[in-house]
Formats: sequence, structure tokens, C-alpha cells
Amino acid sequence: MLFRSDVGLACLPTRAGEFRAAVAKCLTYADALEVKKINCLAGRPVSGQEAAATETLIANLRYAAEKFAEIGAAVLLEPVNPTDVPGFLINRLQQAMDIVRLVDRPNVQLQFDLYHMAQIEPSLDKAI
Repeated sequence: MLFRSDVGLACLPTRAGEFRAAVAKCLTYADALEVKKINCLAGRPVSGQEAAATETLIANLRYAAEKFAEIGAAVLLEPVNPTDVPGFLINRLQQAMDIVRLVDRPNVQLQFDLYHMAQIEPSLDKAI
């Protein structure tokens, strides 16, 4: 179960079961509501465990991509600025793009949030 301080759990190795349960629940709602884009929040890893968190995120995005492909939906990965959400695993545009490439699934895409990009990127024009 997500708590108020949670900002996603896709990167948390100890919560893989919860992630899969959340995907199943979201899939049910997305199918019923004909939702075609799902934001998959990475979360905040334990300090010093970023490598394991990244591996978990990639595996979980692949899992989610497979499930959401069944209804023709895309899974979005969003970089979030570290000022608003300290410790968030994906906090740079290039980092998010690299993860999307590593996941290598056609329905995993980047969510380009202008607010977060304006906080993260030195030039929003160039980032776009």
C-alpha cells in the first residue's frame, strides 16, 4: 500500500510484490476507463542502493509494459526534480531517456513534464 510520503515504488526491490499488485489493479481501471497512458513513478531508493533500484525499475517497467500492452496502453517514465522530491531515483532527462532505451519496449515512453523539466534542465528549449 502506498503511503502519503511514497512517490512511487517501481524501483524498490523489497516492494516488487506490491508493484505487481498495483499494476494488476491499475490495469483493471485503465481497461474499464480506456486509459491509454499510465505514469509509472520510480520512487525513492534507499541511499546507496541506486544501482539495485535501477535494475528493479527496469525489470518492473518491462513487466508493466507487457501487462499494459494487452490493452494497448503506454507506460510512462517521468523524471521528477530533486527540489520538490528529494531522493527520487529518476531526476534527470538523460537518465530517464537512458532507462527507456534499456527497457526496450515499444510502449514504454518518456513523460516530459514541463514543470519538472524547467527545474532540471539548464535550457528547456534544448531539452524539448
